[in-house]
Amino acid sequence: MRMGTAGDEYRGWARVTLEALTGVPAVALALALLLAACARSDDPTRPRPDKVYADGFVTPIESVTIEADGGSIVGSYDAWLRLRPVGGLEARLETEYQPADCAPAQAYFQRKLALVGLSIGTGRLSCREYTNARLPFDNGRWLLENETDGRVYYRIWKTR
Repeated sequence: MRMGTAGDEYRGWARVTLEALTGVPAVALALALLLAACARSDDPTRPRPDKVYADGFVTPIESVTIEADGGSIVGSYDAWLRLRPVGGLEARLETEYQPADCAPAQAYFQRKLALVGLSIGTGRLSCREYTNARLPFDNGRWLLENETDGRVYYRIWKTR
């Protein structure tokens, strides 16, 4: 009589498991796993607001309220946030931002906010823009600040 090894026992267990998973139960199990993996409460093509914030700001996220967010990672990366800071807000790459014309940023945010029933509102706006010229594709960041109500609007995009 030949004594089995631990490897033989494992192969026997694997064979029994594979045999048990054939047929209808295997299909049902695979379908259930697929549905569980795909069942997300959020849109998987949308950037995560906490990650967008961490990419754009040095100030801890606990110091702001993210009032609205959106964007897409399909085809290119384009994400935006509407923030209400509790105190000061320091952008990552703060010294690299340059003053910019507010019209393009304002038009962009008005369109995006209208989709969620919001608007920039009225007030004095200041805008800054950052572009990384070393990257071989269209990219940039906008910071639009409504000095009247204190809200900050942030956009980052990368188009290849």
